[in-house]
Amino acid sequence: MAAAQVLPVPASFDHSLRSDRQAMIDSILGTMAAEGEPPSAEAQAIMQSFIAGDISVDEMSEAILLHATQMVHEANSRRLAV
Repeated sequence: MAAAQVLPVPASFDHSLRSDRQAMIDSILGTMAAEGEPPSAEAQAIMQSFIAGDISVDEMSEAILLHATQMVHEANSRRLAV
């Protein structure tokens, strides 16, 4: 299954440059902080894998989307179990 492009990637973004990958994550984290929604430890680990160049932006997007979906399902299960 092809990953949906969840995160915006600027035209000048160079996947081969760690500094560009770091800048992208810094921007995402800044937006999340402004919205009051810090990323989970697992999401942060996924982002660090992207910064390190271990995974692509598409793999990161897919992994974070899967993680977020699992978190929602777990929260719903706990809510319904009450």
